[in-house]
Amino acid sequence: MRGSLGTLTATAIIGLLINTLSAQTSPATAQLVTGPAYTSPDGKAGPEFPNIDLIFQLRNHDGSPITAHPGDLQLFSLGQQIGTCIGIRPFDRTGYGITTLLLIDAGNSMQGTSPEAIHTAAAKFVAQARPQDKLAVLTMADRAHLEIPFGASQPITTQALGNLQARGGPTHLYDSLLDALALFNGNLPKRRQLLLISSGQDEGSQHAPDEVLLRAISLGVAINSINLAPDQPADLPVLQALSLQTGGFYLQAQSPEAVGGLIDAYIAATRTTPVAAFSLDHVIADGQLLPAKLHWQPGKLSAYAIVQTPKSSLSIFASNPWLVALISCFFVGMVLLALSFRRSPSRHELLPGRESPPSYSNANIKAEIEPRNPQFSAFFDAPSNGPFARLTIRDGTLIGQSFPVTSASFSIGALPGNQLVLPDDLTISGRHFTLHWENSVLSIEDSNSTNGTWLNRHRIPAGHHPLKPGDEIAIGHTLLVVERA
Repeated sequence: MRGSLGTLTATAIIGLLINTLSAQTSPATAQLVTGPAYTSPDGKAGPEFPNIDLIFQLRNHDGSPITAHPGDLQLFSLGQQIGTCIGIRPFDRTGYGITTLLLIDAGNSMQGTSPEAIHTAAAKFVAQARPQDKLAVLTMADRAHLEIPFGASQPITTQALGNLQARGGPTHLYDSLLDALALFNGNLPKRRQLLLISSGQDEGSQHAPDEVLLRAISLGVAINSINLAPDQPADLPVLQALSLQTGGFYLQAQSPEAVGGLIDAYIAATRTTPVAAFSLDHVIADGQLLPAKLHWQPGKLSAYAIVQTPKSSLSIFASNPWLVALISCFFVGMVLLALSFRRSPSRHELLPGRESPPSYSNANIKAEIEPRNPQFSAFFDAPSNGPFARLTIRDGTLIGQSFPVTSASFSIGALPGNQLVLPDDLTISGRHFTLHWENSVLSIEDSNSTNGTWLNRHRIPAGHHPLKPGDEIAIGHTLLVVERA
């Protein structure tokens, strides 16, 4: 009962916290946001694979939290369901750590605020960290400056917070955010938060907000903002958007003294964030990144997620079917060789007058050992007859649309200049893969992409690989099907 009351209290705090958002930041519809996924082959750093934990946030159109039930959540990959939720619990019951970077504005835009109140709030925030959490503190003006590194002891942290000073000068908000994001690395806990205390005003950054957004999403960092400006600076809507689009919160502090209470609410919100447990079906532990999509059935909402599957000792066979075939042929050959020795005629059976073993002509031998010609590819229409082929998107941002392949070298990627541009999928490289048409055969080649190209659920190595109608090509969160034009 006590634990339930604590959960209800935290939920109420989250609702009050999110309701402080202005009307500009409230999404038009309900919002589903995912965080990192946890799994482990030995159960030490997460549930034992094929079980995984997935952090998510479900918010109503006004920003208030929505309670999800396990039966309402499904996990998909490449258009196929791979798991159903088997339970939901708050984050603080998982034992996972949080990586938090506290970024405090120390530029001219903060003149008139009380630095003592902010430092007291920051010290209170650091003091509430759990042993599994990792914290660092930076100040920013023209650039970000690391004041307290990850792993600093409590006495050193307390002393450093007491010595923080305003540096003055212009506040380059977006440059400093990129400096701060550069400190996140793979050795830190998976759940990553950046807590910004600032006036929300940029005074001459060389970098743009879009660069901050792309970098934060690629690193899985949620940007949480506490704005101290008494007025509404021009950059405020941008800061609000950065927070919401990365799965963070935006809060307005009425005074520096109010920062401590907002930090308390922020801590309660992060620790009660729901975590969904899934049991995966038909997923190979091959050490690869698995593009997934979390679906909330009642509201028909989806959000993308990335699952890092563990490296299994058997994954080399699962990801390399040719190796399985080679080993199988070896054992079959050894068995046949053993049988041939067992059944070979003895010397006295081959004496004159005895019947000799049957002989085989070269033609017969050739007919026995010559493999059948498998259909690795199919012929596509020549250019004079129209497009070479057609790509239909079965899953992704452009789901349902079809695109003709109209040139002998047809590139697909996220940036303009490709024959097919797939926007709004940050897991797709600028130039991801290319289709080649030669001698009526269509083939695919990965363009050294970051996250790889999958053909019929197998990651393709370097080089050209022939295609046939019905083949499925997966890149990032997008699934394409090859069809005849």
